[in-house]
Amino acid sequence: MRSRLINRVSLYYIIVVAIWLICVSSRLKLNGLVYSLDFGLFQPDGMYYSFKTLEFLGWSDKSALTEIINWYQANSAKLQSVDLTSFNDQTSTPWLVTRFRFIYPLLSMPFVYLFGLSGMLVIPILSLLCFFLFVQKIAIESKAPTLGTILIFLLGTSPTLLRWTTVNYSDALILAFFSLFVYLVYISRESWTSGNLTLLSLIVFLVSFTRQTLPIWILIGVYFLYTKKRSAGFVTILTSLTCSVPSLLTFPYEQFFISKQDGNLLESLIKSFGNALYVNAIEIAQLMVLDRILLIILVIAMYCAFKFRHETFSHLFLLSTFGAVSINSFVGVPGVNFRYLLPILPFATFVILRSNCLTTIEESLPKSKFKK
Repeated sequence: MRSRLINRVSLYYIIVVAIWLICVSSRLKLNGLVYSLDFGLFQPDGMYYSFKTLEFLGWSDKSALTEIINWYQANSAKLQSVDLTSFNDQTSTPWLVTRFRFIYPLLSMPFVYLFGLSGMLVIPILSLLCFFLFVQKIAIESKAPTLGTILIFLLGTSPTLLRWTTVNYSDALILAFFSLFVYLVYISRESWTSGNLTLLSLIVFLVSFTRQTLPIWILIGVYFLYTKKRSAGFVTILTSLTCSVPSLLTFPYEQFFISKQDGNLLESLIKSFGNALYVNAIEIAQLMVLDRILLIILVIAMYCAFKFRHETFSHLFLLSTFGAVSINSFVGVPGVNFRYLLPILPFATFVILRSNCLTTIEESLPKSKFKK
């Protein structure tokens, strides 16, 4: 009996890996411009991460820059959007923003050494697999393994998700780290041991030096304190604040806030708020046009979160969504197509899979020979 159970579980994971391989293969085969949006594999800001990786490998600045420019000329889907002048100026906004984001380039070193700059895609692609495996793991533990596989299949058809998890950006790695965080919170729900607190601080450290996510961590940390998980709350807040200090001190704020002409602060704040509404409205519009499946999944997650609003993970999903939206609003660039909201997906899928309403759906599915 135990052997049959292991075989059933293994089969689900084999299917998940197969879905992942199909997703990755399709993206590597089919990429480019879609409605003037860059769905290529090598994005403009990825140049800075690639440069850091080559630096870690011992390349000189000149040779690294030459290699990257040649690579982008041959492989970029939208080369005209690459600002080579700012790339030479290490006081420009892209350099200042990515200056302390060293985790993704560091992890990419062995793959770039083996495969050249195409190796920058390996960590994002493996991160997508990590997210899929997380979803299936939660589904199995929620006694809804078939629904978990169906959810992964639907996510695998999302052009938005695949766009940002198969490019030379750090966003997919953030998705993987938050998947690990959600699972850590799940297994630590009874008590936070010293070992789990150490893992928590490590995850926050890795995320903080992968990309700025401080608003999400602060909200989560405050929630931990509010729910009397004080040790987890203090670790989350102190670690995220400490790790964010370097980027906070060097961030070019003036280039992200709308200019305060004639010292009119109120007018500037109103314009910033209006721009934030516009940016997030564009996000929803893009999902309606390009990715209705992902939009439906998010709507279902929101419904489950409000229906089971007393559950911890419903709160964490809503808080992480607010934090991610605030980051997206602060960046203020319309048309990034959900890129800065990827961290909410582990919370969203967890809320869906752990909701009681799925038990009825799972039981109504046709029984297969793999089920007990």
